[in-house]
Amino acid sequence: MDKERIKFLDSAKGLAICLMVFAHAIAWNLADYQSVISINSTQSDKNLVAGLLWQFIYSFHMPLFFLISGYLTSEPIKEQYF
Repeated sequence: MDKERIKFLDSAKGLAICLMVFAHAIAWNLADYQSVISINSTQSDKNLVAGLLWQFIYSFHMPLFFLISGYLTSEPIKEQYF
């Protein structure tokens, strides 16, 4: 069963994986994890930028990964079970 790979979808899935690693690295490299989650005006510029970037990446990277993975692994149902 040789299926031709869709390179664009493979690349998008790889990007989603890289974004996941990058977002985890942002959170792990800050001393205060709560500063990434909650954004306020009293934070340092480093925490503010890291928090905004982290929230942006977390808003879409896992849904993107699951949608692409589900599309690539789906197969049409060939038999009637009921």
